[in-house]
Amino acid sequence: GPHVDAAPAFDGGGMQRLFDFLTTFRNAFSTEPNCELPSSVAAGLLAHLQDVHSCDVGVSPATVASIACRTGIGYMGIYSGPDMTICLFMLRRGAIIPLHDHPGMRVYGRLLFGRMRVCSFDPLTPIGGGAFTARLRSDRVLGPEPATYSLGPQATLA
Repeated sequence: GPHVDAAPAFDGGGMQRLFDFLTTFRNAFSTEPNCELPSSVAAGLLAHLQDVHSCDVGVSPATVASIACRTGIGYMGIYSGPDMTICLFMLRRGAIIPLHDHPGMRVYGRLLFGRMRVCSFDPLTPIGGGAFTARLRSDRVLGPEPATYSLGPQATLA
């Protein structure tokens, strides 16, 4: 019969270790805008994200390819609190998340599979109606191998 790309067997180990780390260092997270994590905690968070794989969240390229909505974007909330949000965005090939901002926040992320283009802009001149001109700060493609990244309000993709 034809080959079917089934979802990988659920493991969860990488996510459990990430949750354990976040629980241990919960007091390092702040609800204050532009508050950076201590460098040792940030490094630990990136290291734990590096250990998260698609089998830890039960998704595969076939799962994402089957997203049927018009936008091709799926979302799974994992945890939401005043100090952090943990979520999973699943983008079907060719899907685009609209230009958006994370004011006063740092994003720590993990590309599990596929390719992702991330463009960062600096706002320049307001032109009315909430729009403004902007200068390209960075334009980077991650993948196809899994990649861990961090993006802050004043920094390029790291």
